[in-house]
Amino acid sequence: MGRAVFGVSLRSSVRAAVAFSFLSLAGAHAWAASEGAKPIDGGILKVGLGTDTAIIDPSITGSSITAVITRNIVDSLVGQAEDNSFTPWLAERWEINGDNTVYTFHLRPGVTFSDGTPLDAAAVKYNFDRILDPKTTSSYAKSLLGPVDKIEAPNANIVVISYRQSFAPLLQGLSLPYLGIQSPTYLQKATSTTNTIVGSGAFVLDSFVKGSGSKLTRRADYNWGPDY
Repeated sequence: MGRAVFGVSLRSSVRAAVAFSFLSLAGAHAWAASEGAKPIDGGILKVGLGTDTAIIDPSITGSSITAVITRNIVDSLVGQAEDNSFTPWLAERWEINGDNTVYTFHLRPGVTFSDGTPLDAAAVKYNFDRILDPKTTSSYAKSLLGPVDKIEAPNANIVVISYRQSFAPLLQGLSLPYLGIQSPTYLQKATSTTNTIVGSGAFVLDSFVKGSGSKLTRRADYNWGPDY
């Protein structure tokens, strides 16, 4: 498998640290801080990955490399902290009934995808319905959603996921890029999602070429990540 490289244009050292926390750069960051290094504003960060992925759409692959890249492009309903607790992200808060069969998520208002489409309850429902549709072949993402009975969007800010039986691991699955939310406008128009993706995340995918890598650019108006 070829070595993949993806480059990211950066304009904020804070956003850079958030975006690449998954690459375990905390140790290097701590070392730089101890050396008195000053954050660099702007520039291009090139990251080498030991393997490659054939698909950039996290909904239709279980590739860990896809997850590494798209974590910067798609947001999740919830985050997961180092102590394994779940934190607000696209969902400001949520309620779970006593037997883990009904999850109600209250979405953060004002979030948009990079194409300008609002990220509302209808958008979340569209994404999860797409994953559950057998035609999408989302085997891994579908397993993370579990035995869903129905998904409802009673208004623009509320998503309700109901189950046929108790399903306790939902929050953990929702925190992963595989269940990250993509633009329905993009998904409805795309003839293929294997090499393109439009999300609401801190970075926008400029290009993805299997074997050559990906190029991402920071989204200037992003301000709803879990660390903001």
